[in-house]
This record gives sequence, structure tokens and C-alpha cells, in this order.
Amino acid sequence: MNILIIGDRPQDQGLHLLKGVVKDKWPNAKVVVLEPTTSQTRSSLSTSGRDLTAVLLTDLGKLDTNHYSLDATPVDLVDLAHMRHDLFLPPGGSWNLVLTGVALGPATGIDVLKAGHTCAAMWASLAYKTTAIAFGQEGDSFPNHTSSVLADFLREAPVETDSAWNMSIPKGQPLGYKSVSTAHYSPTRMPSTQVVPRAREEQSDVTLLAKGFVTLTLMELRTNKPLRF
Repeated sequence: MNILIIGDRPQDQGLHLLKGVVKDKWPNAKVVVLEPTTSQTRSSLSTSGRDLTAVLLTDLGKLDTNHYSLDATPVDLVDLAHMRHDLFLPPGGSWNLVLTGVALGPATGIDVLKAGHTCAAMWASLAYKTTAIAFGQEGDSFPNHTSSVLADFLREAPVETDSAWNMSIPKGQPLGYKSVSTAHYSPTRMPSTQVVPRAREEQSDVTLLAKGFVTLTLMELRTNKPLRF
């Protein structure tokens, strides 16, 4: 089992929290952690433009065993790990799972298209067909239940789907888990009081997270049939 963990901020508490839970869950797995040297929380799908194929292990800052930093975006780090997997894995090795976060301030609604941790997960799934899960914690600190929620979820994590998922954890003690749809608005730019009520929004990630549920949403790119001229 080869697991890649991607952060969107340097020396982030949530990243170390996730790393600890993963190592407890999969003690025999190869776990590699990559993080940026500067905050990339709103980097979306952007890249630095650097030639990642030329990156050497000596170019990376070594923070701990199998834990490195690089001046790059989260999407860059996903690319580096897959394009240069020889730096981190034995010959013929590949990634079984990509995990990102845990970000403070979850990305819900269409904010999933802006956050560095959710976009890194989407990119891993879209570009490399690697199952990816992004994690975000509501609030400005990590409550005691964050670790237990992660541990409970990872016991049954969908690790063989080739899809990208986004989990958001409420700041209060969770009322339960809900697999829901993504709201069709940005909660950070448009308060829910300004949104025209829709039945589908009542069961969205934004609404149910605010009610105290852990929400899990499938992030997917939908394409239409090509136009015929």
C-alpha cells in the first residue's frame, strides 16, 4: 500500500494530524508526505510552471522520514509524485491512495474549485486515476473529535474507486455522516440568506455541515457531448 499525503500549507497541524491517523491505520504502508513552502490554500488548479521532471530528491526540503517540502502548488506536488514516483517508491511502484488536508476551513459548495486541498485531490483522480480524498475541518482550530472522525472514516474509506471525494468535519461533535451533493453556490462569497431556496440545497454539503453533520461529497468533472457543426 503506497499512500501520498499532500498539504496546502507549510508545517500545517492538520497535515501532521492526518499523517498520524494514516500511519495508525496502515502501519505497514509506505506513506509519503509532500507540502509547499508557502501557503497555497486558494491555489485552485494552478501550477508553478516549473519543470517537475528535472526535480531531484536533493531539491526537496527533508522535514522528516518520507516527508518533504518544495516551492510548488498542491497540484504541482501531485504531478511530482506521479511523474517522478521513482523518487519516492521502489521500481514499478504506484500510488494506491492520495489524501489531502486536513485544511482548516472546509471547502464546501463551489469553493471546492478554489481550495488547494480539494483541487489537488481532484487532479490526482482526473489526471492519474488515483483514488483521492480531501479533508477539511470547520472552524479555526482542530477539536478533539477530528482524529476520531478521520480514523472512523478511513476504516471504510473508498480506496479503490479512482474517484475524488471531499470530507468536511463540523466544529461541534458530529451528529452523524451524510453522503451529499455539492451546493451550487459559494458559502464564502454568498451567505445562505441570499440564496434562492432550492430543495436540492437542503441536502447539500453547506447546509448539512452547518447542521452538524460530517459531509462526504463526490467531486467529478462532467462533460457534455461535443457539439456538431
